[in-house]
Amino acid sequence: MMPVGQIRERLVKIETVIDDAARACQTGQNVPDELRRTIDELERESDSAKQMAQTESAEDRFLDCVDRLEEIGDRAKRYCNEARVLDQRVQQAVTQAHDMISTLKHELH
Repeated sequence: MMPVGQIRERLVKIETVIDDAARACQTGQNVPDELRRTIDELERESDSAKQMAQTESAEDRFLDCVDRLEEIGDRAKRYCNEARVLDQRVQQAVTQAHDMISTLKHELH
């Protein structure tokens, strides 16, 4: 498994990108409500993952948390793809967050 310090750094970067996506959703036009709710959920789960990494809890619980992050990220990306008209900043931020989460998950498994 990746060193905990490196995981923490990655989670901080992921959280920053998720925050960017949340801001883009708040200011963007034509953002579907389900995408806004999913990004809010992604923020909460990201906070949980970061707290878990700081307490160095059980590895399997942490992996479950990252799996949930990816699942939520998949849903957010799907909502972006289904939206007819979507602010480009929202699309880019969601895609970047999804990609970073997926990369972390695959490196941890």
